[in-house]
Amino acid sequence: MGRRIAALRLACGVTQERLAEGAGVDARYLQRIEAGEKNITIETLVKIANVLRVGVASLFAEEPAPVRGARASGSGGKRARTTLTRPPGARRPRPR
Repeated sequence: MGRRIAALRLACGVTQERLAEGAGVDARYLQRIEAGEKNITIETLVKIANVLRVGVASLFAEEPAPVRGARASGSGGKRARTTLTRPPGARRPRPR
């Protein structure tokens, strides 16, 4: 589950610090969740899903989340064109 949270966080362009702050947890605790070293309560899971604007069910999905800014091999240093897909029920991020 921690790897899935990290993948979704990266796909959404959210830092660990911002996610931790939004979920009301310590950044070190979030790092340990993502590393699979700590268990997570349902309450914290819901808060994390809300910050990432995804459904709780998407945190349990097994498909990898696309990572923004990924580069294709052999692209000569140019950014690869990627298509980001949101998990079912996910909302579009708010503009900053």
